[in-house]
Amino acid sequence: MSFRTVIQYLKNTFSGCAPFRHPPRIAMLTLCTGNFYRDAMAPGLRSKEEYCRHHGYDLFIGGEEILDTGRPPSWSKIQLIKKYLPNYDYVFFSDADVVIINGAIKLHDLIREHMGHKSFMLTRDAKNNLNMGNFFVKRCSWSFEFMDRLYAQTEFIDHPWWENKAFIHLYESDKNVRKHTRVIMEHNLFNSYLDPADPYNLCRFPSRDFLIHLAGFAWEGYSLEEIAKVMKFCYANRCTGQ
Repeated sequence: MSFRTVIQYLKNTFSGCAPFRHPPRIAMLTLCTGNFYRDAMAPGLRSKEEYCRHHGYDLFIGGEEILDTGRPPSWSKIQLIKKYLPNYDYVFFSDADVVIINGAIKLHDLIREHMGHKSFMLTRDAKNNLNMGNFFVKRCSWSFEFMDRLYAQTEFIDHPWWENKAFIHLYESDKNVRKHTRVIMEHNLFNSYLDPADPYNLCRFPSRDFLIHLAGFAWEGYSLEEIAKVMKFCYANRCTGQ
């Protein structure tokens, strides 16, 4: 082991984010509440179930039991992470309006190749905003403290971007948050999008990407039934990797 490797190991250990033995234990989490919404998101949930079963990852779908009814539902993804992160080396949170379309891509490869020793990893979205629709969290003391701190940003409870805006605020105002966070500039690594103006164009379908996130469709006037139709299209054109 080189001197540089030893120094890096000690830094990670004393920061509370020591590296794990391989292979790491990984869980996928998603939040989906309400029968009508669950029915609409069924293709995405099914794609996650099939993907996790194929690769041996645990999947947990949070429902009404995890909701903080005093806040918009999206905030409860933080509670879901706090519930399951103690039992895993990493968790990957993925919004309900996501369809996994390339089953050959593995979560542990994304962690190994891109996350390094960071505690949190997410991408920028198609408009260059930090996006918490799909992200990784490593089990370490910093992550637990950060989840509590993120949840404590009550001034953003009713902001249109909810906990996402709270994260942006902390990332931009605190260099320690930036130190522990890996930001992926190429969102297609694990947070790809379709163009709401032309969602059924197979020539533009990102079939080699890991997943498709239908964020923004509701903002563009799509009804839940129309979003469900697009999800079915994505599911039908996925590559299982099996």
